[in-house]
Amino acid sequence: MKIAPRHLLIFLILTRLILFFLPLINPDWTWNRWDGPHYLYLAQHGYTNVGDEANFIVFLPTFPLLVRAGLLLAANPEIVASGLSSILFIIAAVVFYKISSAKTVFLLTIFPTSFFFSAPYTESLFLLLISLVFLFAINKRWLPAGLAAGLLTLTRPFGFLVVAALLVEWLSSEKKRVRELSAIIVPSALAIMAYLYLNKAVYSDFFAFQKILNQNWYKSFEFPWRGIISSLKREDIMTGVVEGLTSIVAWAFIPISFVKKFKIKFSYRLYYLLGVVMFTSTSFILSTPRYLLSLPPFFMILARLLENKILFAVWTVLSAAGFVYLTQLFLRGQWAF
Repeated sequence: MKIAPRHLLIFLILTRLILFFLPLINPDWTWNRWDGPHYLYLAQHGYTNVGDEANFIVFLPTFPLLVRAGLLLAANPEIVASGLSSILFIIAAVVFYKISSAKTVFLLTIFPTSFFFSAPYTESLFLLLISLVFLFAINKRWLPAGLAAGLLTLTRPFGFLVVAALLVEWLSSEKKRVRELSAIIVPSALAIMAYLYLNKAVYSDFFAFQKILNQNWYKSFEFPWRGIISSLKREDIMTGVVEGLTSIVAWAFIPISFVKKFKIKFSYRLYYLLGVVMFTSTSFILSTPRYLLSLPPFFMILARLLENKILFAVWTVLSAAGFVYLTQLFLRGQWAF
């Protein structure tokens, strides 16, 4: 099914506007749920080692810094953060379209957890940055690609994985210079060093974030199959069965990405593989349906699988229904990944 780019852009803008103003319908609805308040606190106050806010060191600084800059223009942090996420998503979708297709972007837009692109979360910024990384890499612009990768590394924990994909793109280029490697690697290396120093400055411990993740989010290394089995055994469907099944689907897409007729670039497949391994190699798998938003190749593969018009129509209806259901859950403060 072909989707006109102009129609897609109109759809993107209209859906983000509707989502942005949804909280006006009900005074109990808000986008500032779950991790949202943590990012807003960091935007307003920065990092601390006192109280519950001391745990916020696990949230990386790029998005809070952008929100802080936005607060120079408007006083309400929730409106600034939600508006920023919405705008960044529209821009990200346009960039993502340049390396994929209108159909792929549409599938991303109606994905059940895509409401996070309107929440004060890092999803929109991450999508924009990783789309820029791949776009710059395709055009052999290694310095901008490396700089975007550096920002990506300071946006989400597994942002640094894109460096491996960048190296693959560089190795596959006909004209390559050794000095270009520094443009690819150094920004992300500096980003990692900056984050470790932030931990040291706040906690006097370069790896404080690891201890906090372990103590508060039960995050420690585990083989993927054990984490998936553990998820499937949980009594709660949303935090158990759905997490496990989504993880299984994510893994199933890895061999599918190698189907020759799908023409998925090797660098995309590598990033997707590393991403799936990373977010499922934990003792407590959580938020998998949301993490898929940070793996754009997932939607490229999905678009290839939905070539049949009937399958595409069925998926569109089911996905949109899931999107509506999870959106209202999140706005009401219930768990929605």
